[in-house]
Amino acid sequence: MSHDHDTNASEQGIQRPGHPRPAAAQDHEAAPAARILAFLALAELSSFERFSTDAQFAPNLEDKVALGGLAVAEYRLFEVLRQRLAALGFEAVALMEEMQGPLQAFTRQTRPGDWYESLMKSYVVDSIFRDVHREVITRLDEESRTVALAVVDHTAPAEYLHERLGEAVAEDELLAGRLALWGRRLVAESIRRGRETLLQADPEAPAAQIMSSVTEAHSKRMASLGLVA
Repeated sequence: MSHDHDTNASEQGIQRPGHPRPAAAQDHEAAPAARILAFLALAELSSFERFSTDAQFAPNLEDKVALGGLAVAEYRLFEVLRQRLAALGFEAVALMEEMQGPLQAFTRQTRPGDWYESLMKSYVVDSIFRDVHREVITRLDEESRTVALAVVDHTAPAEYLHERLGEAVAEDELLAGRLALWGRRLVAESIRRGRETLLQADPEAPAAQIMSSVTEAHSKRMASLGLVA
């Protein structure tokens, strides 16, 4: 009987949970929810890579340990998203490969010059992307929304970065000025990319209003560091 059920499901084009669709079929079948989760997964994987590199070049053991822990946490969140995509019948890596072009271009355009600039990039970019994703995930089904909220509500990276950058800029005025300029460059690119992500997930979203709120939140975060956005 079980065999007959599987055959019928296959004939009707029904994808059973936990059995990802073939990669070749996903271009045309990716539902908006799957694309949103894949965007989030890409962001988490990017954060994992950045924190791993920052740990490698950290100026002391304390920062190396802290950043290594953040990298591990980001990868675990990526795995949670990948598992949710699998439950929806999608292969996460295949979807991410379709979407990674703009993120790769963004990465090339915003290469940090040193360790502190890399920390600032994480502080600015990850926070803006999380704000955008928080708006987008309201369009998900309940279970996917619960998973995505657990990801965007992960605040440990922002807390570490705020404390570490705050200490650095308070001690070095030249560094503070340089990071303020770098932050302004990052926000322009991040807002543009965030708007693209938002409209790809939901073409009907009030993008101008949402991005205005995202920009305001960014300005407050920079002000909390003593920097002008």
